[in-house]
Amino acid sequence: MKKILFLFFAFLCGSIFAGERVPPVVLEPLPTEYRDELRRFQGIPSLAVTDNQNVWAAWYTGGVTEDQDNYVVVIHSADGGETWSKPLFAIDQPGAPRQYDPSLWYAPDGKLHLYWSQRPGEDGASADVYTISCENPNSVPVWQKNPEYVTAGIMMNKPISDSRGRWIFPVSVWNVKWAEPEGFDQSSAGPSGAWFVVSEDEGKSYTKLGRGYTPPEMALFDEHSIVEMKDGRFWMMNRTQRGIGNFYSSDGGKTWTDFQPSEIPHTSSRTFLRRLKSGNLIFVKNGPIDKDTGRSQMTAFISRDDGKTWEGGLLLDERVNVSYPDGDQTPDGTIFIIYDFERYGAKEIYVARVTEEDILAGKIVSPGSRLKILANKAYGKSPWEQPELRDNADGKAWVNEPRAEFKTVTDGDEIVDFETGRKIFTNRVYVFNEVPDYLKGKRFIFSTIDRTAAVCVREGMAYVMTPLKDRNSDSVIDYLTENGFEKVAKPEFILFGQSKNDAVTVFQKKVHVGEKIEFGKWGVLAF
Repeated sequence: MKKILFLFFAFLCGSIFAGERVPPVVLEPLPTEYRDELRRFQGIPSLAVTDNQNVWAAWYTGGVTEDQDNYVVVIHSADGGETWSKPLFAIDQPGAPRQYDPSLWYAPDGKLHLYWSQRPGEDGASADVYTISCENPNSVPVWQKNPEYVTAGIMMNKPISDSRGRWIFPVSVWNVKWAEPEGFDQSSAGPSGAWFVVSEDEGKSYTKLGRGYTPPEMALFDEHSIVEMKDGRFWMMNRTQRGIGNFYSSDGGKTWTDFQPSEIPHTSSRTFLRRLKSGNLIFVKNGPIDKDTGRSQMTAFISRDDGKTWEGGLLLDERVNVSYPDGDQTPDGTIFIIYDFERYGAKEIYVARVTEEDILAGKIVSPGSRLKILANKAYGKSPWEQPELRDNADGKAWVNEPRAEFKTVTDGDEIVDFETGRKIFTNRVYVFNEVPDYLKGKRFIFSTIDRTAAVCVREGMAYVMTPLKDRNSDSVIDYLTENGFEKVAKPEFILFGQSKNDAVTVFQKKVHVGEKIEFGKWGVLAF
C-alpha cells in the first residue's frame, strides 16, 4: 500500500541514484492508510508548546515495530492539552527509507521546528537529520512542505538556545555496528559519539563542534540531552547500555570530558533533562531517583543546584512499559511531559500537565494540573498482539507450601522480590508485567539471562518460569524435566514484552537442603 501511494511522489523525485540523498515527503492531509484505526505500532514522542494554550506533539509509527515502514505524525491541542486533534500530516518517503526519532522545538525565531531522522532502507546506511518549520503556530499554522537537510546523524532530543544565542543540537552517530556501514570505525578516532552541533545563523548552517565519546563496551544509542550550566559549562546526559553517562565541556562545546558513569541508576532508555524558566532543572526518568525500575514508574524531579541533588519526585505514571519522556514549558510556567505506553500493545501516547510545585511536593497541588491525559491511541493489531495462551490443564496442582529458601552462588546475583515493574535479568532491560496473584510475595534469583544458579538452604517448594519449547527455543524445559520439575496447572502468562514468545509456563519441585539448581538461557527461579 505504501509503495502504491508513493508512485506519484517517486516520479516527481526523479531517478534515485546510488548514494543520492532524497528528501522525505510531507503528506498533508493525512492519507487514509495512515489513520489511527490501522496503525499497529507507535511511540518515541516529542512535545513543544508555543503559548499557554497551543501544544504540539509528534512521534513515529507505521509498520509493526521499529522498522523500514516507520513514518512521523504530528498532532495539536489548542486548549492546553485537554483535547487533541487526530494526526494532521505525516512525514514519509517513497519505498523503504524510515522516518523516526522526531523532535519538536519552538525556537527563538518564533517558528515551531520539527526535526527527525531518515535512514535509507539498505542495511548499514547512515541516518540523516531533516527539518521543516511552521509559521504562525498559534493562529493559522502553515507548515513548510519541503524538508531541509540538517546534518548526518540522529537527533533524539530537542535543541537549546544558549546564552550566546547559538542554537545547539544534540545529534548522535551511534556506535553500534549493525546501524552503520561496513568498516565503521568504533574507536575514539571514528565518527561516533554524542555530538554538540552548533548553528550561529538560526538554522541556515550547522557545525559539528565537539562530541562526547562513549566507549564501545558502554555505547548503545546516544540519546543525549544538553543543558548550559550556571557556571558556563555544558552538560550532556546520555543513554548507555547500562544506565546514564555524563560529559562536560568548559570551552563552549569544543572539547568534552571522558565518559563519566552517573550515580543515578536507570534502565537503558531515554530520559528528559531541561532548564526551566525558574532557572531550576527538570529531570524525568523511570523510577525513583535512586532506583532502576526498568521502563516503569515515570517520575519527575527538580534540581535547584544544577544537578548536584534532586528534589521532589512526582510519579507521573506507575505502570510498566511507559518510556521516552520529553517536554516543554509554557510562558505561564506550566510544564508538559509526553511519553509512550505499550508501543505494541495499547499503542498510547500520554501527556502530563504539571507545575514545579507539584513535582517538589511529590503530588498534585496545583488546580490545573492533570496526569495521564490520553493524546492519541492507535488501534491496528500487531501480528503478535494478544497471543492465545494455553491453560496447561494437563499439569500438576499448584503447591504453595512449604517454601524453599536459596542462596546465590554467583558474584553479582541477588535475591529480590518478585513484583510488577522489577527488572528480571542483570544483563537485559526486561521487567515483569503484571504478576499473577499466586506468585505475589515470592522472591527470585536476579541473575543474567544466560545462567541462573542457586543452592537450597531450607527444604521446600521451588518454581521456575520458562517458555515451552514451541514458544521459544531458549526454553530450559529439558533441564527441568530431567531434574524432577513438573508442569503446574496454571495458565501461561506474558512474563515481559508483548509476544507469544515471552509466554511462560510454571514448573515446580520440592527441593532439599544442599540441592543446587542451575540452568542456562532462560528461566526465572522463584521461591
